Amino acid sequence: MDLSHLSAEQREQLRAMLFPAAPTAPPAQQPPLQHSAPNPAVVLPPTQPTHAIGPAGGPTATIAPGFVLQPSGTQLHVEGAAPPPSTQPQSGTTAPITTPYMSLRPAATSTGGFQPFLGMANLGLGLNTSNANQARMVSAAARLPRPPRLLSRSGPSTNRRGRGPAVQPPALPPHRTLQSSIDTCHYLNGNVHTVRITMKIYPAHSQSGPHWILYQSFRRPVSNWLNQHHLLYEIERPANAGVQEVLNDVASLMQASPMQFRFRNSIDPRHRLALLSLISRGQAKGRDGTVRLRLYGSDLNGLTISHLLSDRTQFVGAQAVCIEDGRFVIYAAANGPSYVNNGTRKSHSSLARCFESRFSHDNCFVPLENGQDSEMDAGVSGEETEVEGQLTLPEPQALTNTESVIAGPVTSYLQVPPSIWDGHPWVPQSLVNRRFGTNSIIELNHDYRRAANPGSDSEASLHLRGRDVNDLAKAFDACLDEAVANKDFSRILAPRYDFQQVDSDGIVTSTGRGIDREVLYTAFEKYRNQGSAYLQTLSDDLASVTVAYPVTSPSMIPSRRLTSLGKLGAICALMMLSGQCPAPFNPLLFHYIINHCDLHSLHPALVGAWHPELCADIRRWNELGPTGDISSFQSHFSTFWNSELSPYRERDEASHKQIAAEMLFRAVIGSTPPSHEEFRAFIAGFSLPVPGQNLSLTSAVRDFQGGSEAFLNLVWASLVGPDRMMNILHIRSTPRGLVDEFEISNISESFEEIVRAFLLGSGFPYPTMLEDLKAVVSPIIDLSLASTSNFRSRMLMWAMTGQPFFQEDVGRFIHPTIQVTDNSSPAVASLGRDERALFTQGTIIFRTCFRMAMMPAAHIISLLREHRAATSGPTSLASFQPVFDRWLLTEALVAIGNHSIF
Repeated sequence: MDLSHLSAEQREQLRAMLFPAAPTAPPAQQPPLQHSAPNPAVVLPPTQPTHAIGPAGGPTATIAPGFVLQPSGTQLHVEGAAPPPSTQPQSGTTAPITTPYMSLRPAATSTGGFQPFLGMANLGLGLNTSNANQARMVSAAARLPRPPRLLSRSGPSTNRRGRGPAVQPPALPPHRTLQSSIDTCHYLNGNVHTVRITMKIYPAHSQSGPHWILYQSFRRPVSNWLNQHHLLYEIERPANAGVQEVLNDVASLMQASPMQFRFRNSIDPRHRLALLSLISRGQAKGRDGTVRLRLYGSDLNGLTISHLLSDRTQFVGAQAVCIEDGRFVIYAAANGPSYVNNGTRKSHSSLARCFESRFSHDNCFVPLENGQDSEMDAGVSGEETEVEGQLTLPEPQALTNTESVIAGPVTSYLQVPPSIWDGHPWVPQSLVNRRFGTNSIIELNHDYRRAANPGSDSEASLHLRGRDVNDLAKAFDACLDEAVANKDFSRILAPRYDFQQVDSDGIVTSTGRGIDREVLYTAFEKYRNQGSAYLQTLSDDLASVTVAYPVTSPSMIPSRRLTSLGKLGAICALMMLSGQCPAPFNPLLFHYIINHCDLHSLHPALVGAWHPELCADIRRWNELGPTGDISSFQSHFSTFWNSELSPYRERDEASHKQIAAEMLFRAVIGSTPPSHEEFRAFIAGFSLPVPGQNLSLTSAVRDFQGGSEAFLNLVWASLVGPDRMMNILHIRSTPRGLVDEFEISNISESFEEIVRAFLLGSGFPYPTMLEDLKAVVSPIIDLSLASTSNFRSRMLMWAMTGQPFFQEDVGRFIHPTIQVTDNSSPAVASLGRDERALFTQGTIIFRTCFRMAMMPAAHIISLLREHRAATSGPTSLASFQPVFDRWLLTEALVAIGNHSIF
């Protein structure tokens, strides 16, 4: 709006009209304002903006539609607005003065000299903008809802709510103290304070200096080297355990390791490992800034692990240098042991010299020597070859306690040795004091359960109730959750199980050993049916443990995953103790676990029995040598290595032997070492630990007469196939009426031959059976396996005994029995009313506790008669067999998981 043509007086009048707060006349000359009830504001009719013509022919200023400024002498009149105050009538009936809001935005761009966006700034007026939105704010306060007022402790208050309590801003976690570092090394295991220990053994010889280096800059490379040479062990011991006892146990582990360490006969057994202590409280001294160790000079009698933890000067250090990853590190020096390398026993000093040359300093700014263990290979062999006089040490009793910890195996073994099958036979560890020296699985099961609960009554049992087998299996799985969490399986190893199947009224409808066996196998099926989630199929369709997070940090693996693997391992162990085979797991996997994860335990004879093609491939690889053509191994490397052959064509002698060992490991165990957290969780559950009783199943199976091979052979002999089923199945005499009906139907074969034909068959005899069975069969049955050769025999055994396995040493009822009987027989009369009604209608009564199937002869006769009536030509076994197969297979599948007979 261009007002440059207005005079100063006209501007003053415009200001007085638009801003009444700044009146142009003295207050005494202004008429008093009269107040009355407010009247509605007058709405001015909108008009189109126009440019009025002034007295001199110039345009007037257009303020807004309906408001036209017309200069007239010394006054400025606004058309459409109320008259000025001096012209308003002074009466009490007049409306109050109301100044409507008038926009000063021009309707059209003026051609004056004002800069854009400056507005009224050039007028030099103090604009009053405090009341610009007064009407809108008053209206909003009257109409819009308000939030409720918060109540104070003293009730409603109009005061403003005060500040809340002060909160300390986030800060860095407090610095870990020496005591807090020590506290991470031990935990309360029941009522026993247990310490996590890492034993690091430095090889030494007669020329070794008086001091050793405690490596900090090269801690990881040194630990890896010691682990590869079986000189690093992770164990757990009670805080009151004697130090000398721990050293003796570790020395025994060294002797039993694949390197077969052997100490001189002249060395006192108490001095085979010498305890090392810190110098200068573990503080770096000297120009190189190295922390050093020396021989502990005092007697070890009466010295315990708790004493070492409390001695911060010699064994913990001022900066907790002996605490690594939440474990208490104890250093010791091996007093010149010889060892086996590449099938040859090396001298006492070669390993120590190799270690000293490989790790000669702890300066991170000076690289280490990258030489191969040449001194080990060049060491003088035969320095101590006499066998006589060697100490025969019993298996350390505390070893079973270390295996019982749920965190997994405590001894770190090299997963893939430098070579295998080099002509030196594997000899299992000899045991002097056998705790479970039996040759019967049933006796081992009984003795192990009694050892787990020594003070309990022989009738003590684990009580579970459920509507069906699936409910019981879920309750049993919950008990396993508790056992894995507590790292104690004593409750699971109760001397007796009392699993009861009840109806909706709580009345027991089924119980007994058959239900116990079926609940255990049903719990296993929960994991097996998930396929690759837990089972990794390897050589010859046998499985190992699936590792879902192979390269993930252990702290990032879901705890539920580790718990599930622990429960699966425990279920496999419980199945073996009850004579059941956890197929499709590879028996060599459990043999490997039981024997301290030693790959040498998978010797050629054992591998050849289960994997003949793999055994032949490894032998052929060893015979080729590093320069041979390996093109024929492409299939093996594609399957188990997921790789082409090209990276392995350039080999030397050592790498060629190493690949042979890895071929065996990948085909049987998998691509992940057993030191992985998931693998450790499975092994820990399989051990069925009972810490309070020093129990571990792996140790108990090694006590078994014949060792783990004999034990696993008995377990896997329980697998059921058609031929084996016919050899163990007893069929009692067939009623005369059924025999006569076979003759009438021109069937010359006996009832035994009809049952044998059923077992030898596969698949469903009628295409529509699959859809019909899906609605009535328990979900634990995998119907997709119906076409396999052993499906029918396994299902019939499962329905008759509660498990699809055969137990060889289960007492008097060793053979499953089929009894074909008439409705009037005493056996039928002994049934309950409901069971008799089902039997007469053609239902097979399966009694799992007695491993028996009662078949109604009358129903088989009716099947024969119906078949004759529906067949136009002569009947035969070939035409009647599908009818019989459909009936028997349906009855067996429907009965699994739905037993109602004691």
